[in-house]
Amino acid sequence: MVVRQHIRTHNQLYMKVIQLSTILFVVITSCNAQSNKTELKTFKDDQMGWSISYPDYLRILSESEIAVYEGRAKGPIEETVGEEIEYNHKNLIWLWKDRLNSFTSNSQSYDPVIDGPYEENQKMLNEAVLETYKNQGIEFDSEFGSYTIDGLKFSSMTTKLYTPDRSKVLLTQIVLERLFSNSRTLTLNVNFNNPKDKETLMRIVDSSKLTIRN
Repeated sequence: MVVRQHIRTHNQLYMKVIQLSTILFVVITSCNAQSNKTELKTFKDDQMGWSISYPDYLRILSESEIAVYEGRAKGPIEETVGEEIEYNHKNLIWLWKDRLNSFTSNSQSYDPVIDGPYEENQKMLNEAVLETYKNQGIEFDSEFGSYTIDGLKFSSMTTKLYTPDRSKVLLTQIVLERLFSNSRTLTLNVNFNNPKDKETLMRIVDSSKLTIRN
């Protein structure tokens, strides 16, 4: 039971610091230009009962592109936890404008009997995230709170990543998470470096419809 909990904990830690690879490794760039006319598309995941609308100029990353990011992010996390880890999350949709403005989402199973109380687990994970940033020599500020999506409260973690002299914000990351009654978590991750893209990406979050209500 302890081993399984460690695996799940490390998996969640991975999803919280995936954007760290954006700062450390420039491995994917977007070649799509925004057109003058924008149409909305829809994504739906039946298992989570979750759907969103998003502008069609955002590119959907392929599984192979996501795998590159997952591989790049794994090293810093394993340095933090001190061991090799495996992941069991389910990637939902990753939307890309460019390497500093993106929306990612995933879900994974969570059993409080095996994994422990969810709130305590989240606190431990948040502390591990901050430790990972420190280990990588990244200047940052973080704050925690909550955010309402389709009438349901999600926990939020907002992190600003700075240049080494802290004179400029390189990236702001907002991670939104909730445990649902189907024993799965939903994690939404928004990354941006300017107000216009923040507005676009948060509009995607706010378009969320959730059929599982508890």
